[in-house]
Amino acid sequence: MPLIEAVTSGPKESGKWLVAVSEHGKARTDAAGRRAMSPIAVVIQFRDAAERKMLRRVVRTFLQKFGESTPRQDLVIEFQSLRELDDLVYRRVLTTYVRTGDDYLPTALAFHYCGDAELENQARRAVQILAKVLRTQFLSRRIRLSREGLEEDARAFDPSCDQKIIELGIYLGPDFNLFQSHAGGNEAKPVIVPTQISERIVEMSSLNTLWDDVMRESRPWPSQDSFGGVIPATVPLADANPTQPKPVDRKWSRDQKIGLAGVILTGVGVIVAVMFPEVRVWLHLQKPEQTVAPAATSSPAAGTSSSGANPPTAVPSKQASDEPVGTRDEVVATPTTGR
Repeated sequence: MPLIEAVTSGPKESGKWLVAVSEHGKARTDAAGRRAMSPIAVVIQFRDAAERKMLRRVVRTFLQKFGESTPRQDLVIEFQSLRELDDLVYRRVLTTYVRTGDDYLPTALAFHYCGDAELENQARRAVQILAKVLRTQFLSRRIRLSREGLEEDARAFDPSCDQKIIELGIYLGPDFNLFQSHAGGNEAKPVIVPTQISERIVEMSSLNTLWDDVMRESRPWPSQDSFGGVIPATVPLADANPTQPKPVDRKWSRDQKIGLAGVILTGVGVIVAVMFPEVRVWLHLQKPEQTVAPAATSSPAAGTSSSGANPPTAVPSKQASDEPVGTRDEVVATPTTGR
């Protein structure tokens, strides 16, 4: 029994097949020889009807109003399949330019897996025509990456080519590494503007099979080889939790900036008031200090005592001060006679 027919999950018409695999990619069996399920079960093939319908919905919305995304809420209400929708985003079959992940755009894989051959042929044709134009321009060194220049050169390969085909080819160009660099392709500027052709364009000799070659090498889901083993997916996975919105870089409003500036100025004022007493006095947070005049001190006496300390200064009496200066000097100058 082929590995893919081992176990089914859900009703058979859903088309999604599950199989239990070991770490080496081989089916596990129980004691009775039956294949047993395990926590390592993986999706082998993508055949879920709900996922295909969601992809067709996103692709058609994108083409009918070219470049328009599909809101997540519309898909949730219409299909009521959160797990399948998150898996499409997780495996990069759907992409978004919005950071919150609320609007979805198709990738080249979405055109391939939507199950509508007509929609995929439109994308295949757009990519092939653009690749031929870019390769011709690169080899001839005649680069014209404007919309008008690309459309004019495209009519040399397909006279029925119009601006819509060019726009679709430019949108899908990054999925095929057709541009060395480009502007846009983000929330701020959704429209992609190619600025340089990739050097790898010279290696793309089979441009008529470019789409099929890339789709064959791009595996968002594991697949089964001819020996029953599991071929791992090759498309890098997106965020492990696609339902959790990513943080949004919110811009400050004018009122918020004014409020923040007021808080900063207030904080600076408090720091200055604490550090400088003059500012505290000026703000009436502290009383000014009273200035006290220094007391007058008398000069030391001319003579010193035997101990080296200055003797206390005698305060002259009122009577002594009334005596004539000359009389006082004479008394002091009269020597004492010895007995």
